Amino acid sequence: MIGVVSADPGLPPGTRAFALPAATYAVFESVGPMPHTIQNVWNRAFTEWFPGSGYQHSGGTDFEVYPPFPPDDPRGDPTSPECYSEVWIPIKRG
Repeated sequence: MIGVVSADPGLPPGTRAFALPAATYAVFESVGPMPHTIQNVWNRAFTEWFPGSGYQHSGGTDFEVYPPFPPDDPRGDPTSPECYSEVWIPIKRG
């Protein structure tokens, strides 16, 4: 699932709101151009972080977050080395 933080209560056509149940999440920051950077974050979370963390995936919904940035902010530009997003993965003790 891909999510975006928005204060706008209206939803664009073709999208829907999704209520996530309360959970504990591991949050991984992604900084760099898309799509390679975020793909690398997903890969490293599962191949590097999980094996030694003492946690496992809880079976809930994981998702990406793309915070809203002003139009000229490079953190919102998917081609920028400063592009910012997050990977949220629900976890439980292993």
